[in-house]
Amino acid sequence: MNLEDIKKYSQTISGQLGGLISITIISAEDGMVVDYYSSNEDIDNQLAASFQVEVLRQITRGLNYIDDLENKEIHNLMVSLEGQTHFAFLSDSKDLIVHIIADNKETNVGMVNLFHRKNKHLLD
Repeated sequence: MNLEDIKKYSQTISGQLGGLISITIISAEDGMVVDYYSSNEDIDNQLAASFQVEVLRQITRGLNYIDDLENKEIHNLMVSLEGQTHFAFLSDSKDLIVHIIADNKETNVGMVNLFHRKNKHLLD
């Protein structure tokens, strides 16, 4: 895990993605925040983002009980709420979880996925 590259990932995504509310990069091992950026100083989503580690663990455990999914891996999650969408991406090395919160009016799902895929090499 290279902290400089992780920060570059956050800076690149925050610079490209209009409507970004916050981006948090979390250690999958212990749930600690590795990097954080918010477009608004009054918003702090770090604690909420740390819970994404547990969400991924529980969903993974649940998939083990569904036929034909027991050997599958989760690569990302998306939760759509009124006004905002939360994205959780697992790094290829499975060491990091990226939690992005975006404003629904200014950002579309395809752009978030595109920018993540384009820059995810910085996370490994």
